[in-house]
Amino acid sequence: MLKTDGIERVLVRLEDLDAAGAVATALATKLADAGIPLATRTWEELNPSFESLQTFYAGFSGLAGIAVFVLVFFSVLEVLTIAFLERTREIGTLRALGTMPSRVFRTFFAEGIWLGLIGGTVGVGVGVGVALVFNAIGFAWTPPGAAMPQAIRLQLSLSTVLIPFLTAVGATLVSAIYPSRKNARTRIVDALRSV
Repeated sequence: MLKTDGIERVLVRLEDLDAAGAVATALATKLADAGIPLATRTWEELNPSFESLQTFYAGFSGLAGIAVFVLVFFSVLEVLTIAFLERTREIGTLRALGTMPSRVFRTFFAEGIWLGLIGGTVGVGVGVGVALVFNAIGFAWTPPGAAMPQAIRLQLSLSTVLIPFLTAVGATLVSAIYPSRKNARTRIVDALRSV
């Protein structure tokens, strides 16, 4: 129908797109050994705008991660400061009984660590559960210029689980330092006088 003397292009569909580079290299070697004058190109080479789009999304993800860290930091800082200030009389009683300021600091900081670990674990668990449900539903869309719909899948990897967990724990630890230090330095008389 196209009045061509041969085949212009052979498309190879892969289940794992990350293996495209390795498959193209192996295929090029086999074609060269067989004396077939064909060139291999990956889908990334055929779509040069993909790399710039990937760079944009990586930058956007980085900014979103920083925004989440700042949001978690200030939220946890506010909650811990209020929670620790409400226990000023408790701190005064502990200090009056001979508890050293460093021990008070360690106690409140350990509480912040536990809050971060529990919150990070629950958050990651909920996120993974939502991703598994989303992938099980099997949403699909047809990209512009494509004939077949493509499945939309949320990728779950160690980095997609570890980065949010470390962000939550890190923000909680950093935000627990100020209220823990402030409570540890409270004078016994002022703490016992607090309402």
